[in-house]
Amino acid sequence: MQYSGIDKAAIYSTDPQYASSPCASSPGFTALPNEIAFILNSFVDTKDDQPKEVQTNGFFFAGEKYFFVRADKNPDCLIGRKLKEGIVIYKTGSALFIAHHPSDILTNNVNEYVDAWARYLINAENAQG
Repeated sequence: MQYSGIDKAAIYSTDPQYASSPCASSPGFTALPNEIAFILNSFVDTKDDQPKEVQTNGFFFAGEKYFFVRADKNPDCLIGRKLKEGIVIYKTGSALFIAHHPSDILTNNVNEYVDAWARYLINAENAQG
């Protein structure tokens, strides 16, 4: 699959032991300390339908603040915006796929593309058992 709407991307492990450094990333697009832990925690269900901190305060990646747009389940997804730029984050059993798009690209297009990659990895993880 080839898609030119993503200008920066990163892949992080969901294992806390390895989540502090990327498995792969675009130059300069790496998380600061605690950003990955906060993002991973954003996927944990809250009790009694209480809003998550990410919903009220947004989140940071690579030192940039993003406002919460929406979160989805199956697969887990977090979408944020900074002015007209956006970020799409998908969580699988082993990885976080993080994709940034510039202001002239629609978030929905990036979301569909990253969703396909996340589902591919989820299917591979499930096949391994």
